[in-house]
Amino acid sequence: MQARGAAVSGASDLVLGYWLGKPQSGQGLRQAAIEGVLDMAFMLPDAQSIEAPVCEDNVAARKVLARCGFPQPMPDARQVMVTRTAWLAARADAPSRIASSLASHVARRIALPRAATV
Repeated sequence: MQARGAAVSGASDLVLGYWLGKPQSGQGLRQAAIEGVLDMAFMLPDAQSIEAPVCEDNVAARKVLARCGFPQPMPDARQVMVTRTAWLAARADAPSRIASSLASHVARRIALPRAATV
């Protein structure tokens, strides 16, 4: 998966782009990755909206974006956009979920010294 940082249309702060090969399809990877990227992106102070390009004939991609909080695009739309407000309203626990996930990851990676007892 990859993400781009500049908006094509200029209507949003960030643009989400992704590609996943057929062997990895159907495992929930797209949705998990998109939700993770959106969680992290909306923690940036200047990120107020994120746009994702859509293809009219790619029904599966449209469905994944809808499950990830993007509004259903019009049939002839070339992109769909989600705002920080809409994202946080849909996933009110996102910041705390990220913080707890990062904390558990750091705890696994770093052996913290135990406090000396006196």
